[in-house]
Amino acid sequence: MKKILIGLFLVSSMQCALGYNPQDLKRLQETCSCPGGDLSNANLSNFKLGDKSTLNIQKVKMDNKGFIICNISNANFSGANLQNAYFSPSDFGPGIHEKVGQIIMQRTNFSRANLANAHLNAVMSDYANFENANLKNATIMKGASFKNCNFSHAQMNNISVSPPMGGCGAMFTFSNFSHANLINSKLNADFTQANFSFADLMKAQLTPCDEDPKNSFKGTNFLSANLTGTTFNNENLTEDQLINAKLCHTKLSSSISNRDCQ
Repeated sequence: MKKILIGLFLVSSMQCALGYNPQDLKRLQETCSCPGGDLSNANLSNFKLGDKSTLNIQKVKMDNKGFIICNISNANFSGANLQNAYFSPSDFGPGIHEKVGQIIMQRTNFSRANLANAHLNAVMSDYANFENANLKNATIMKGASFKNCNFSHAQMNNISVSPPMGGCGAMFTFSNFSHANLINSKLNADFTQANFSFADLMKAQLTPCDEDPKNSFKGTNFLSANLTGTTFNNENLTEDQLINAKLCHTKLSSSISNRDCQ
C-alpha cells in the first residue's frame, strides 16, 4: 500500500512539474484527438497535428469518407508553446487513411498560448479562447471558423487570413478582438457583429468574403480603434460603427472621410 501511494505521489508530482497531463499528450500524438485534455504549458513547438511519425492508425477516428477526424474541443492549451505548429488538413501519403480531414477545436482554451507562425487552416474553432495569445505571423485560411471566439488583448500583428481560391478565409462573426494588436494584418473574412473596440489595426487590410461582401461588416464595432493607414476593401461601414476610431490615411469604400491626421 505504501509503495502504491508513493507511486501515485510521483506521478502527481511529475504532472505538476510539467503543467500538463503526459497521457493526454500521448493520446493527442497517437490518435490526433484529445477532447477535454490538459496540455497547459506544454512545449509543442513545431507540433504537427496528425503527424504520421506518431500516429497510430488503428486508434484514430475516421469519417464516412475515410478521412481522419482530429478533435481537441474543450482541451486546455493555456500557456502552451505552439510556435510553428501545424493545425491543418494534410495528406501524408497515397493512402486515403493517412489524410486529416476535420479539425475540431470548439471551446478550446489557447489563452496566453504562443501560436506565432502557426498554421490554423480549415479548423472548426467556434467559441475558442485566444485571450492574450501570441498569433504573430500566423496563417489562417480555407474557410476556418472562429465564430464567437475571444481574441481580446491577443498579439495578431502580421497575421494572414486568406481564402485558397476566392470564397472566405475565415468566419469571425460575433468574435471579440477588443484591445488586440492587428498591425499589418491581412484579413479576408466575415466580420459580422465582430468587436474591434480599442484594437490596433494600423496598416491592416480588411477584405470581406466574396460570398456576401455587403454584409460582412454588418454590426461590426470599431469603437476607439486605431485605423491609421487601414485599408477596407468593399466595405459598407457607417459612422455609428466608427465612434472615436482614429481615421488617418484610412482607405474606405464608403463616403466617410478621414478626420484625425495632424
